[in-house]
Amino acid sequence: MNCKRQTRLENKDTKLTIRITESEVEEIDSFLKGNPRFSSRSEFIRFAALDYVAQNRIKILGPNEVSLKLDKIMEQTLAFAIREGFFNDRNDAIMEILNEARSSGLISKIIDAKNSELKAVMDRSREFQPESNTSGLKTRSNQDQK
Repeated sequence: MNCKRQTRLENKDTKLTIRITESEVEEIDSFLKGNPRFSSRSEFIRFAALDYVAQNRIKILGPNEVSLKLDKIMEQTLAFAIREGFFNDRNDAIMEILNEARSSGLISKIIDAKNSELKAVMDRSREFQPESNTSGLKTRSNQDQK
Protein backbone atom coordinates (compact mmCIF):
# COMPACT_ATOMS: atom_id res chain seq x y z
CA MET A 1 0.00 0.00 0.00
CA ASN A 2 2.88 2.37 0.70
CA CYS A 3 4.30 1.69 -2.78
CA LYS A 4 0.97 2.60 -4.38
CA ARG A 5 0.76 5.83 -2.38
CA GLN A 6 4.36 6.73 -3.19
CA THR A 7 3.79 6.12 -6.93
CA ARG A 8 0.70 8.37 -6.89
CA LEU A 9 2.69 11.17 -5.23
CA GLU A 10 5.56 10.81 -7.73
CA ASN A 11 3.12 11.07 -10.66
CA LYS A 12 1.35 14.11 -9.24
CA ASP A 13 1.06 16.97 -11.70
CA THR A 14 1.92 20.55 -10.89
CA LYS A 15 -1.13 22.50 -9.77
CA LEU A 16 -1.73 25.93 -11.28
CA THR A 17 -4.29 28.47 -10.15
CA ILE A 18 -5.89 30.77 -12.71
CA ARG A 19 -8.36 33.60 -12.36
CA ILE A 20 -11.11 33.98 -14.94
CA THR A 21 -14.49 35.67 -14.91
CA GLU A 22 -17.71 33.81 -14.22
CA SER A 23 -18.81 34.40 -17.82
CA GLU A 24 -15.59 32.77 -19.05
CA VAL A 25 -16.25 29.76 -16.81
CA GLU A 26 -19.78 29.56 -18.22
CA GLU A 27 -18.40 29.71 -21.75
CA ILE A 28 -15.98 26.86 -21.02
CA ASP A 29 -18.70 24.79 -19.35
CA SER A 30 -21.04 25.38 -22.29
CA PHE A 31 -18.34 24.22 -24.67
CA LEU A 32 -17.58 21.14 -22.56
CA LYS A 33 -21.25 20.06 -22.52
CA GLY A 34 -21.10 19.63 -26.28
CA ASN A 35 -17.62 18.13 -26.37
CA PRO A 36 -17.37 14.86 -24.43
CA ARG A 37 -13.73 14.55 -25.56
CA PHE A 38 -12.78 16.47 -22.40
CA SER A 39 -13.74 14.99 -19.06
CA SER A 40 -12.96 18.10 -16.99
CA ARG A 41 -12.17 21.80 -17.11
CA SER A 42 -8.57 21.01 -16.18
CA GLU A 43 -8.16 18.58 -19.05
CA PHE A 44 -9.63 21.10 -21.48
CA ILE A 45 -7.50 24.00 -20.20
CA ARG A 46 -4.34 21.84 -20.31
CA PHE A 47 -5.11 20.82 -23.90
CA ALA A 48 -6.02 24.40 -24.92
CA ALA A 49 -2.82 25.83 -23.44
CA LEU A 50 -0.59 23.26 -25.15
CA ASP A 51 -2.47 23.69 -28.43
CA TYR A 52 -1.97 27.47 -28.19
CA VAL A 53 1.77 26.98 -27.68
CA ALA A 54 1.96 24.60 -30.65
CA GLN A 55 -0.03 26.95 -32.90
CA ASN A 56 2.21 29.88 -32.04
CA ARG A 57 5.42 28.02 -32.76
CA ILE A 58 4.29 27.60 -36.36
CA LYS A 59 2.17 30.47 -37.66
CA ILE A 60 0.26 29.94 -40.88
CA LEU A 61 0.28 33.17 -42.88
CA GLY A 62 -1.64 32.20 -45.98
CA PRO A 63 -2.67 29.18 -48.05
CA ASN A 64 0.93 28.32 -48.98
CA GLU A 65 2.95 30.39 -46.52
CA VAL A 66 4.31 29.30 -43.16
CA SER A 67 6.40 31.25 -40.69
CA LEU A 68 8.57 29.28 -38.28
CA LYS A 69 10.01 30.57 -35.03
CA LEU A 70 13.24 28.64 -34.58
CA ASP A 71 15.45 28.69 -31.53
CA LYS A 72 18.89 30.33 -31.74
CA ILE A 73 20.82 27.08 -32.23
CA MET A 74 18.56 25.95 -35.07
CA GLU A 75 18.84 29.37 -36.77
CA GLN A 76 22.64 29.21 -36.49
CA THR A 77 22.70 25.66 -37.85
CA LEU A 78 20.57 26.61 -40.86
CA ALA A 79 22.64 29.76 -41.51
CA PHE A 80 25.84 27.67 -41.42
CA ALA A 81 24.40 25.05 -43.82
CA ILE A 82 23.31 27.81 -46.23
CA ARG A 83 26.73 29.56 -46.08
CA GLU A 84 28.44 26.23 -46.76
CA GLY A 85 26.26 25.74 -49.87
CA PHE A 86 24.17 22.81 -48.68
CA PHE A 87 20.98 24.81 -49.32
CA ASN A 88 20.11 27.82 -51.45
CA ASP A 89 18.22 29.64 -48.70
CA ARG A 90 16.28 29.15 -45.44
CA ASN A 91 13.11 28.03 -47.22
CA ASP A 92 15.02 25.49 -49.33
CA ALA A 93 16.66 24.08 -46.17
CA ILE A 94 13.38 23.78 -44.28
CA MET A 95 11.57 22.18 -47.23
CA GLU A 96 14.33 19.61 -47.73
CA ILE A 97 14.41 18.79 -44.02
CA LEU A 98 10.61 18.39 -43.91
CA ASN A 99 10.56 16.26 -47.09
CA GLU A 100 13.26 14.00 -45.66
CA ALA A 101 11.37 13.74 -42.35
CA ARG A 102 8.19 12.78 -44.21
CA SER A 103 9.81 10.24 -46.55
CA SER A 104 11.77 8.59 -43.72
CA GLY A 105 8.62 8.18 -41.63
CA LEU A 106 9.85 10.56 -38.92
CA ILE A 107 6.75 12.77 -39.10
CA SER A 108 4.50 9.72 -38.62
CA LYS A 109 6.61 8.63 -35.63
CA ILE A 110 6.35 12.10 -34.07
CA ILE A 111 2.58 12.18 -34.59
CA ASP A 112 2.25 8.69 -33.07
CA ALA A 113 4.34 9.76 -30.06
CA LYS A 114 2.23 12.91 -29.58
CA ASN A 115 -0.96 10.82 -29.78
CA SER A 116 0.47 8.49 -27.13
CA GLU A 117 1.33 11.49 -24.93
CA LEU A 118 -2.19 12.89 -25.32
CA LYS A 119 -3.72 9.52 -24.47
CA ALA A 120 -1.49 9.26 -21.38
CA VAL A 121 -2.56 12.75 -20.24
CA MET A 122 -6.22 11.86 -20.74
CA ASP A 123 -5.77 8.55 -18.88
CA ARG A 124 -4.02 10.33 -15.99
CA SER A 125 -6.74 12.96 -15.77
CA ARG A 126 -9.35 10.19 -15.49
CA GLU A 127 -7.48 8.74 -12.48
CA PHE A 128 -8.16 11.93 -10.56
CA GLN A 129 -11.85 12.22 -11.49
CA PRO A 130 -14.18 11.75 -8.52
CA GLU A 131 -16.38 8.69 -8.75
CA SER A 132 -20.03 9.49 -9.38
CA ASN A 133 -22.29 8.83 -6.45
CA THR A 134 -25.31 7.14 -7.99
CA SER A 135 -26.70 6.18 -4.58
CA GLY A 136 -26.98 9.88 -3.70
CA LEU A 137 -28.93 10.45 -6.86
CA LYS A 138 -31.30 7.61 -6.05
CA THR A 139 -31.89 9.00 -2.57
CA ARG A 140 -32.66 12.39 -4.01
CA SER A 141 -35.05 10.82 -6.52
CA ASN A 142 -36.82 8.92 -3.75
CA GLN A 143 -37.27 12.15 -1.79
CA ASP A 144 -38.64 13.90 -4.88
CA GLN A 145 -41.26 11.16 -5.29
CA LYS A 146 -42.59 11.66 -1.72
